[in-house]
Order: sequence, then C-alpha cells, then structure tokens
Amino acid sequence: MIIYDYDACSGCQECLNVCPRGVWGFSKSKNKAEILNSKKCIDCTSCEFQCPVRAIRIEKTLIPKSPQILGQPD
Repeated sequence: MIIYDYDACSGCQECLNVCPRGVWGFSKSKNKAEILNSKKCIDCTSCEFQCPVRAIRIEKTLIPKSPQILGQPD
C-alpha cells in the first residue's frame, strides 16, 4: 500500500524515474507527483528509498488496499 504525503512532495520526480511499473505521474501545474495507477504497484519500495524528502512510504500488505494520501491535493 502506498502512503503518500502530498504536502511534503518537493516535485523532484525521482519516484517517476525509479518506478518499474509506471505507478507515478507528475502534475506540472501543481509541481507534485501523483499516483496514476496504484494497482500496478508491486511494493518494491524503489520510490520510497529514492524520495529525498520521504514523502512516500510503502507498507507491504497481503491484501491490496487503496493508496493513502496525506494532505489535500489542490
């Protein structure tokens, strides 16, 4: 399960660069990463470890769950 702190995101796009499944996208107008398809996430934790501001956390679960987004997208 993806836990994403929208407010903490710095817009660096590192999560996009390392995700092997295309889970992440980028909003140019908001300068923030966004989750495009959480169902593609394989809990590899690449994005979590690449994020310089620790805005992403991956919790490994046996049952797939919807992502949790902290903060309010504008």
